[in-house]
Amino acid sequence: MGTERISSASLPALLAFAACLALGPSPAAAEGIGVVLLHAGSSWPGEFDRLRPQLEEAGYAVETPETCWAVHRLYGGTVDACLIDIDAAIAGLRQEGNDTIFLAGHDLGALNALYYADSHPELAGVVVWGPRRGGRGGSNVDVETATRLMNAGAGDKRADFSNGYVYSTPRALLSFRGPDSPLADEAELLTSLPVPLLWIDSNDSIGPRDPTPRFNMAPANALNTFIRSATDHFNMVYRSADDVVAWVGRVQAASRQQPTKRGAPAGALRSRDGDERFQLGGASIERGGCRATACAIDPTDQAVDQIGTPRFLVL
Repeated sequence: MGTERISSASLPALLAFAACLALGPSPAAAEGIGVVLLHAGSSWPGEFDRLRPQLEEAGYAVETPETCWAVHRLYGGTVDACLIDIDAAIAGLRQEGNDTIFLAGHDLGALNALYYADSHPELAGVVVWGPRRGGRGGSNVDVETATRLMNAGAGDKRADFSNGYVYSTPRALLSFRGPDSPLADEAELLTSLPVPLLWIDSNDSIGPRDPTPRFNMAPANALNTFIRSATDHFNMVYRSADDVVAWVGRVQAASRQQPTKRGAPAGALRSRDGDERFQLGGASIERGGCRATACAIDPTDQAVDQIGTPRFLVL
């Protein structure tokens, strides 16, 4: 595993570039940007009460719809039927003059964000926090019961599941949690993603301990970013506000420039405990002791040039 080298000739320019990215866009630059936040399964829009004002302070318009996987509406429709909640939130933002839309989701909301984005390449990007592994959640007994009711011709009749916690039609429940759910095949969700991806995860998220293989299923894109949060599955959402703002700024800057070339700067990330690892095209470069406000990769560094377009991991 090599060690990153930064040439002194390019350091000032890179640090200036990094500082701009770390700060994110100014409120003026953020005009016309809308963000839709999709809550976790069995949750509600209130989970974004600490994140929303931070995004609004950055100048973004924000919508937090209550979806049909909310605690009050759990499995109130099939996955496809529930997309109307996202459509309505985006339409509201566009009516207010926001033409650049980012879709973000947490947990089950993350899977729905990926699913929606697959058929909406007009989105500017997708942010996911701790995506579930498939649409799973709750008891397998529920899936067996729903399947039995479907086979008996009662797929559209509401029934109790999860000891009365869920009151849903078998068809809707299986749409989210069954083996044929559109959320069940991660490879299909990720390999066809047409927009840049910011993936934020924690050690206790609902999924495998190492989510980077899932992240790497997404099509190669120099803007794709994975961040490992030192906090837990829920607190990582509001604590990542600065990261989200900085990443949105990078995506916006890239949209105003020529496509990124191999060996171009990957961008900048604020240090976490002084140690960062950048995952570059299947290889990695370690850096320790970066205590500056921002750190950057030198595009002239031979190790970086040999590896190619960066997709990086921060620990």
